[in-house]
Amino acid sequence: MVLLYDVNLDDLMALQKESLCNSSIHIKRKLYGRLISTVSIFVLMLISLGRPPFLSEGILAIILTVVFFLIFNPLYDWLTLLSIKRIYKKSKPSPLLGQHKVTISKSGIERETDNFKDHYSWEDVERIGEDSEHFFLYVSDIFAIILKKETINLSTEEKAEYLKTIRGQTSKNLTL
Repeated sequence: MVLLYDVNLDDLMALQKESLCNSSIHIKRKLYGRLISTVSIFVLMLISLGRPPFLSEGILAIILTVVFFLIFNPLYDWLTLLSIKRIYKKSKPSPLLGQHKVTISKSGIERETDNFKDHYSWEDVERIGEDSEHFFLYVSDIFAIILKKETINLSTEEKAEYLKTIRGQTSKNLTL
Protein backbone atom coordinates (compact mmCIF):
# COMPACT_ATOMS: atom_id res chain seq x y z
CA MET A 1 0.00 0.00 0.00
CA VAL A 2 1.43 3.39 -1.01
CA LEU A 3 0.51 6.58 0.85
CA LEU A 4 1.08 10.13 -0.39
CA TYR A 5 0.80 13.11 1.93
CA ASP A 6 2.47 16.42 2.77
CA VAL A 7 4.17 17.04 6.11
CA ASN A 8 4.12 20.63 7.35
CA LEU A 9 5.19 22.45 10.52
CA ASP A 10 1.88 21.64 12.22
CA ASP A 11 2.54 17.92 11.71
CA LEU A 12 6.03 18.23 13.22
CA MET A 13 4.57 20.14 16.18
CA ALA A 14 1.95 17.40 16.66
CA LEU A 15 4.79 14.87 16.82
CA GLN A 16 6.58 16.99 19.42
CA LYS A 17 3.41 17.30 21.53
CA GLU A 18 2.93 13.54 21.46
CA SER A 19 6.58 13.00 22.29
CA LEU A 20 6.41 15.41 25.24
CA CYS A 21 3.59 13.37 26.74
CA ASN A 22 4.90 9.86 26.09
CA SER A 23 8.67 9.67 25.57
CA SER A 24 10.64 8.46 28.55
CA ILE A 25 13.30 11.15 28.11
CA HIS A 26 10.76 13.96 28.51
CA ILE A 27 8.99 12.17 31.36
CA LYS A 28 12.31 11.83 33.23
CA ARG A 29 13.30 15.44 32.51
CA LYS A 30 9.97 16.67 33.83
CA LEU A 31 10.17 14.51 36.94
CA TYR A 32 13.74 15.47 37.85
CA GLY A 33 13.35 19.08 36.80
CA ARG A 34 10.15 19.45 38.77
CA LEU A 35 11.59 17.94 41.94
CA ILE A 36 14.99 19.62 41.84
CA SER A 37 13.73 23.08 40.90
CA THR A 38 10.85 22.97 43.39
CA VAL A 39 13.10 22.02 46.31
CA SER A 40 15.70 24.58 45.18
CA ILE A 41 13.14 27.37 45.01
CA PHE A 42 11.81 26.54 48.46
CA VAL A 43 15.30 26.42 50.02
CA LEU A 44 16.41 29.62 48.26
CA MET A 45 13.33 31.49 49.45
CA LEU A 46 14.04 30.50 53.03
CA ILE A 47 17.80 31.16 52.80
CA SER A 48 17.26 34.57 51.18
CA LEU A 49 15.60 35.80 54.38
CA GLY A 50 18.88 35.53 56.25
CA ARG A 51 17.04 34.54 59.40
CA PRO A 52 14.53 31.93 60.52
CA PRO A 53 11.22 32.59 58.71
CA PHE A 54 8.10 33.81 60.46
CA LEU A 55 5.10 31.51 60.17
CA SER A 56 3.51 33.68 57.47
CA GLU A 57 6.73 33.70 55.43
CA GLY A 58 7.02 29.92 55.71
CA ILE A 59 3.41 29.48 54.59
CA LEU A 60 3.97 31.88 51.67
CA ALA A 61 7.11 29.94 50.65
CA ILE A 62 5.15 26.67 50.76
CA ILE A 63 2.29 28.13 48.69
CA LEU A 64 4.65 29.56 46.04
CA THR A 65 6.55 26.26 45.90
CA VAL A 66 3.34 24.27 45.44
CA VAL A 67 2.19 26.65 42.68
CA PHE A 68 5.51 26.23 40.87
CA PHE A 69 5.30 22.46 41.32
CA LEU A 70 1.85 22.45 39.69
CA ILE A 71 2.77 24.65 36.72
CA PHE A 72 6.18 23.10 35.98
CA ASN A 73 5.04 20.43 33.48
CA PRO A 74 2.81 22.71 31.37
CA LEU A 75 5.55 25.36 31.46
CA TYR A 76 8.16 22.79 30.35
CA ASP A 77 5.92 21.65 27.48
CA TRP A 78 5.15 25.20 26.37
CA LEU A 79 8.79 26.33 26.44
CA THR A 80 9.95 23.20 24.61
CA LEU A 81 7.36 23.62 21.85
CA LEU A 82 8.15 27.32 21.57
CA SER A 83 11.88 26.67 21.17
CA ILE A 84 11.30 23.89 18.62
CA LYS A 85 8.97 26.11 16.59
CA ARG A 86 11.57 28.91 16.60
CA ILE A 87 14.29 26.52 15.46
CA TYR A 88 12.18 25.25 12.55
CA LYS A 89 11.20 28.76 11.48
CA LYS A 90 14.76 30.17 11.64
CA SER A 91 16.58 27.28 10.01
CA LYS A 92 16.59 26.11 6.42
CA PRO A 93 13.56 24.06 5.46
CA SER A 94 13.60 20.80 7.37
CA PRO A 95 14.21 17.67 5.28
CA LEU A 96 11.12 16.25 7.00
CA LEU A 97 8.83 18.88 5.48
CA GLY A 98 7.17 18.37 2.13
CA GLN A 99 5.73 15.45 0.20
CA HIS A 100 6.14 11.95 1.64
CA LYS A 101 5.66 8.70 -0.21
CA VAL A 102 5.28 5.83 2.25
CA THR A 103 4.99 2.20 1.26
CA ILE A 104 3.50 -0.08 3.90
CA SER A 105 4.05 -3.80 3.56
CA LYS A 106 4.07 -6.88 5.77
CA SER A 107 7.83 -6.46 6.19
CA GLY A 108 7.69 -2.82 7.29
CA ILE A 109 7.60 0.77 6.14
CA GLU A 110 9.57 2.51 3.41
CA ARG A 111 9.54 6.30 3.46
CA GLU A 112 10.71 8.50 0.61
CA THR A 113 10.94 12.28 0.30
CA ASP A 114 12.88 14.64 -1.96
CA ASN A 115 15.71 14.54 0.59
CA PHE A 116 15.99 10.94 1.76
CA LYS A 117 14.75 7.39 1.56
CA ASP A 118 14.65 4.96 4.48
CA HIS A 119 13.15 1.61 5.46
CA TYR A 120 12.11 0.24 8.85
CA SER A 121 10.89 -3.25 9.58
CA TRP A 122 7.96 -3.67 11.95
CA GLU A 123 10.42 -5.04 14.52
CA ASP A 124 12.23 -1.65 14.47
CA VAL A 125 9.09 0.11 15.67
CA GLU A 126 9.18 0.38 19.46
CA ARG A 127 5.76 1.92 19.93
CA ILE A 128 3.00 3.68 18.04
CA GLY A 129 1.48 6.94 19.18
CA GLU A 130 -1.67 8.44 17.78
CA ASP A 131 -3.64 11.66 17.76
CA SER A 132 -6.72 12.67 15.79
CA GLU A 133 -4.78 13.27 12.54
CA HIS A 134 -1.60 11.17 12.77
CA PHE A 135 0.10 7.95 13.69
CA PHE A 136 3.62 8.27 15.11
CA LEU A 137 5.76 5.17 14.62
CA TYR A 138 8.64 5.43 17.09
CA VAL A 139 11.87 3.69 16.12
CA SER A 140 13.56 5.14 19.22
CA ASP A 141 12.36 7.03 22.26
CA ILE A 142 12.36 10.39 20.45
CA PHE A 143 12.58 9.57 16.72
CA ALA A 144 9.32 8.79 14.97
CA ILE A 145 7.88 8.45 11.51
CA ILE A 146 4.83 10.65 10.97
CA LEU A 147 1.98 8.92 9.14
CA LYS A 148 -1.00 11.11 8.35
CA LYS A 149 -4.39 9.48 8.64
CA GLU A 150 -5.67 11.53 5.70
CA THR A 151 -3.69 10.92 2.54
CA ILE A 152 -3.85 12.36 -0.95
CA ASN A 153 -4.27 9.13 -2.85
CA LEU A 154 -6.28 6.53 -0.92
CA SER A 155 -9.89 5.64 -1.59
CA THR A 156 -12.29 5.08 1.30
CA GLU A 157 -11.72 1.30 1.21
CA GLU A 158 -7.95 1.69 0.99
CA LYS A 159 -7.98 4.18 3.88
CA ALA A 160 -9.95 1.72 6.03
CA GLU A 161 -7.38 -1.00 5.21
CA TYR A 162 -4.52 1.38 5.99
CA LEU A 163 -5.96 2.32 9.40
CA LYS A 164 -6.64 -1.35 10.13
CA THR A 165 -3.05 -2.30 9.22
CA ILE A 166 -1.48 0.32 11.50
CA ARG A 167 -3.84 -0.43 14.36
CA GLY A 168 -3.19 -4.14 13.82
CA GLN A 169 0.52 -3.54 14.30
CA THR A 170 -0.28 -1.64 17.47
CA SER A 171 -2.35 -4.43 18.95
CA LYS A 172 0.12 -7.16 17.91
CA ASN A 173 3.30 -6.17 19.61
CA LEU A 174 3.37 -2.50 20.47
CA THR A 175 1.99 -0.21 23.13
CA LEU A 176 0.03 2.89 22.34
